[in-house]
Amino acid sequence: MSRFQMMFEDRADAGQRLAEQLKEYKEKNNVIVLGLPRGGVVVAAEVAQDLQAPLDVVVVRKIGSAANPEVAIGALMQDGTVLWDKELAKILDLHSDEVEQIVDQEREELVRRLAQYRHGRGPLKLGNKIVILVDDGLATGMTMRAAIKTVQEQKPLKIIVAVPVASNIQAAQIRGMMGVDDCLCLIEDPTFRSVGQYYNHFAQVNDEEVETLLHIVK
Repeated sequence: MSRFQMMFEDRADAGQRLAEQLKEYKEKNNVIVLGLPRGGVVVAAEVAQDLQAPLDVVVVRKIGSAANPEVAIGALMQDGTVLWDKELAKILDLHSDEVEQIVDQEREELVRRLAQYRHGRGPLKLGNKIVILVDDGLATGMTMRAAIKTVQEQKPLKIIVAVPVASNIQAAQIRGMMGVDDCLCLIEDPTFRSVGQYYNHFAQVNDEEVETLLHIVK
């Protein structure tokens, strides 16, 4: 579907539209919805509320290039393990002091967010569950890959990735990942440039908003 055929008013609207396509999972007692902070949690909260499923977060962090922070060369899984982009790894020195400093900074931020969002509460148990992983869109797809790998460690029954928008290439790559049972993407655009271009309102989401949503949606 071309981006000219659909625009989302905001992340809540995108979540509601995703939920419409996920009705088969409504009111099932083995479904858990996980959002990627921060923006993905807003989308995920709408999905969880509509499906009447519990909501939690999977905290992962993009590792940007020292030369261009917007270029993802890897991502941190929730346990702090680094997942590198294999193609970029061939041409970049991933053990340079600059890269190691970026990784250390992102690990600190990951730990901070886990502590702030959970307040000592443990994560939901994902073993033998249908896990719906939600973000507000896929740019490079690296953080979603890290989230998938994080979830896989708990041996869920199924992993469903649900995002409002991605490039057709990223959607296909996520769909083809081992362990991913389905990838729902409402817009797969070959001219994709950025996630925000598909939203009329794409404001920054802060930690307090994430905490509030996690508290409201049980």
